[in-house]
Amino acid sequence: MRSIKLVPFLAAAATLLALAPAGASARRAHNARPHASHPCRIHLETPKAPIATGESATVFGKLTCPQPAEAAGRQITLYEQSAPKAGFTQVGAATTEPSGAFQVTPPVFTTNSTFYAVSEGAQSSHRTITVSAPITVGPPTPAEGAQLLTSAGNKRRHPPVTFAGEVSLLDAGAVVVLQRENATANEEWRAIGRGTVDGLGRYSIMHNFVIPGDANIRVVVHPRKINAPSATSPMSYEISQAQNPALRLESAADPLLYGQSTTIKGVVAGAAANTPVTLLAHSRAAKGAGFAPLATGHTGTGGSYEFTQTPLTSTFYRVSSATTKSAVLFEGVKYALTVAPAPSTVQAGQPATFSGTVLPAPAGHVVYLERQGSLKLGWHVVDVGVVGAPAKAGEAAAFSIAHAFLSLGSYHLRIKIPGDPGNQGASSAPFDMTVTPAPASALHPEAPGNTRLPGEGQL
Repeated sequence: MRSIKLVPFLAAAATLLALAPAGASARRAHNARPHASHPCRIHLETPKAPIATGESATVFGKLTCPQPAEAAGRQITLYEQSAPKAGFTQVGAATTEPSGAFQVTPPVFTTNSTFYAVSEGAQSSHRTITVSAPITVGPPTPAEGAQLLTSAGNKRRHPPVTFAGEVSLLDAGAVVVLQRENATANEEWRAIGRGTVDGLGRYSIMHNFVIPGDANIRVVVHPRKINAPSATSPMSYEISQAQNPALRLESAADPLLYGQSTTIKGVVAGAAANTPVTLLAHSRAAKGAGFAPLATGHTGTGGSYEFTQTPLTSTFYRVSSATTKSAVLFEGVKYALTVAPAPSTVQAGQPATFSGTVLPAPAGHVVYLERQGSLKLGWHVVDVGVVGAPAKAGEAAAFSIAHAFLSLGSYHLRIKIPGDPGNQGASSAPFDMTVTPAPASALHPEAPGNTRLPGEGQL
């Protein structure tokens, strides 16, 4: 009985042994050329920094065999697992160059994806491409540079400011955080509000500003494993107090570009002509400074007055008369940003240089290279540079960012210097650049500087 029971098992084993050579032959037939004499190895490279939703990314690497000639003309097959899907699927193939180098560009990405490549019986390690969660800001969010009013005071209270936008439906339930940059201007962000992405991919956060001044604001979404965290491009705002009807104060232009002048004007209610008025000010950057007299003048017909000012840094203004004083007006001064013409085309893997100057000269201040993705979901940072020291006091300071693009196609770019306690942020006019093909052997892993992106800040 025992020997009878073993018969099916022995028969099955014999069948498997008979099939083994056939399976090996099938694997050898996968490529037209025979296996290398010893095992080959595959090294795979993917972008280190997150890419934006809707963008493509080139996956590249090299097949290395004991005999270099054996690595040429081999087929490489690329497999991908895209969150939240389970399992890997084939997404591309390539033939190695004489050096064994290869490159594959999978379809555009919307979620985090993991890859591996196989060839010659070898399999690469897994590599991951992280995809930033798409996040936009829109109405009723105030436009960048808007004048906002404080909500302090019972009689002159204004409603809170609403910051709203959209995120991918896949990130429903994710936390969104409203952040304000600290006064250090060192890319330190603190949370001032938070919300949750609803089932339609929308968010809305309300915030009361209580102190006049400038505010550099952004929104960060911190999704689950589907996408990587991402932030909106920082927006600069001006916050002033609500007007005092007895002594009104306004600026003819707000914010100003560095070096521009404005007229500070208003009306002293019921004042006779030639009533003395005093303009007081202190700069935003001067911590703890109180208001100091800056100029004196007299009212005209109907109690009107005006002063001409050319502030070189963001400044608080107030006007006083013998009987009352105005609310605090914050006058923002934007950096004067000049950008040199950028190359219209560049070969993949070759660094393109983006340069320009900034006034005033904030040595050590960050400058962003930003891209607007194909889906036009706002701007996101792709690289960061630093402003150098000016050659002479009072002159503009230069900056330069060298960035190598690895994926082919058109790029819609701009340069942005974010705001700080002294001056408000400024952006260049957008410009376009096309990345053209390059041999796989010319592609190299990203330099460490290409991953130096703004941090998430306090969540």
